[in-house]
Amino acid sequence: MTDATPRNLTIAGTDYPTDTWTNVPQSILSQYGRKLHIEPDHPLSTTRKLIESRFPGFRNHNALPGVVTVEQNFDSLGFTPDHPGRSRTDTYYINKDTLLRTHTSAHEVDVFRQNTSDGWTLSADVYRRDAVDRSHYPIFHQMEGALTWDRSAFSSRQACTDAIKDSFDKLPKHDLVVEDPNPPFHPERNPLQEKYHSAADAEIVAAHLKRSLEDMVVAIFTAADKALAVSGQASEGEKEPLKPLLIRANQPARIGWAFGIGLERIAMLLFGIPDIRLFWSKDARFLKQFSESEPIKRFQPFSKHPPAPRDVAFWLPKTLEGPVIAETPASTTSAPNAAGGQQTAPPRNDTESELAFHENDLMEIVRTIAGDSVEDVRLLDEFTHPRTRRRSLCYRIEYRSLERTLTTEEVNGMHERVCGEMVGRFGVEISATPAFLINLHVHTVSNIPDEDLALHYFPTKGVSLDPQGLSEDCPDRAGRIRLASGFALERASAATEQPKPLLLEIGEQEVRLIRDFMFIPEQMERSPKRKVWIYQYRNIPL
Repeated sequence: MTDATPRNLTIAGTDYPTDTWTNVPQSILSQYGRKLHIEPDHPLSTTRKLIESRFPGFRNHNALPGVVTVEQNFDSLGFTPDHPGRSRTDTYYINKDTLLRTHTSAHEVDVFRQNTSDGWTLSADVYRRDAVDRSHYPIFHQMEGALTWDRSAFSSRQACTDAIKDSFDKLPKHDLVVEDPNPPFHPERNPLQEKYHSAADAEIVAAHLKRSLEDMVVAIFTAADKALAVSGQASEGEKEPLKPLLIRANQPARIGWAFGIGLERIAMLLFGIPDIRLFWSKDARFLKQFSESEPIKRFQPFSKHPPAPRDVAFWLPKTLEGPVIAETPASTTSAPNAAGGQQTAPPRNDTESELAFHENDLMEIVRTIAGDSVEDVRLLDEFTHPRTRRRSLCYRIEYRSLERTLTTEEVNGMHERVCGEMVGRFGVEISATPAFLINLHVHTVSNIPDEDLALHYFPTKGVSLDPQGLSEDCPDRAGRIRLASGFALERASAATEQPKPLLLEIGEQEVRLIRDFMFIPEQMERSPKRKVWIYQYRNIPL
């Protein structure tokens, strides 16, 4: 908690005290309660209803609150104390005991304990600090379902098993082959709970779940005339080791299955929506394209505004010697975390106070300042000084609005605020002449008298050109160079002999060839072809 953190946060009319764990920003709280998954005609709502339609008789839970306890979100699911999901770099905490749910599984034990129906679905918004790109957003939506049978309601264990088999036989069958590499039970990942069910019980329950999901996949993509073409991607989800949850919910006599999926991933395939930010758009040009009373339609782009890339390179403080968490893989699925809390990433041996840098903190700064005007943030390069061992990182931030063209002043203003916030919050040193190559610009403008060898040098300051970069079809397009140095050599002939790079006397350097191609000037028939070699050098400040 910083000095600017209020003593209390009011969320949906309830006051929550803050403490040193508080890290949820106002930009996230301002979106709390939108509930896109139940908004009429919204693609996420349509997707949810399609899934619910394949589970008739199930009770649908769609209005559970997003503020949960640490016990609900982690402890009830068996997450270990050192599980990475508990970290403040991954989770939005209201205080040390309360957070914004990171998965719908936070409600599973409660729903099982209530025991109001054998089958149920649950959909909700969930919150995670994650990467910034076109397929990840700090708020997204999950849906899960479960079906259990109460053995105490049958005359014998075999009678219950026979009832499951009878239900299985009544499920719709499809010509869909889904290979499942995970067996119904596994000695380490999902051990057989012999005290509660036999291997035969586990196998028929797993078969029931598999056929239920196959029916769901076919129904969804038949509605969009996609059918089997994308069903393999859309069926991503998780089968969960259910028995530990049922025991925690005081329902040891029940046996059954549960699954979880991400609604955005399915809806993006179903409607052809290319950017996850569009789901949050209030632009009528987006919202009026969809209606639940009409057949599903593919999204029609209404505009394409240009990107505005900016780079930020910085040295980490000399006093910070802890681990640097950079280029972390974004979540490969938006499905709920596996119930039971098995590890989804190696546990961290370091405590959060010892981390020198975690890139999710940069992602959060960019999102807080730029909002939905940022499309992507990615690591370009990292460098450790060979003598001082000081770490330096360089990120590219793509600013792009979905609704209008951003002005240079707007982009520069947001980027300056990002850099300032990085300095103020983490004490980094923004690099004036960093050790990173961003792009190189090739432009045939001059020759030098050395066997028609031309040298093009790219300074570290003052160059900011068109952001297209090099391409095979038009290799003379201008590239963007910021905080970088490089040079190109070319010969006015088709010779393939590679010239030696000219070593520039600027600090210590690494020089390497990164690109070569044949350049044919456009509309200059008399100009000779040129073979171009592009080099980069890494300038290491002494």
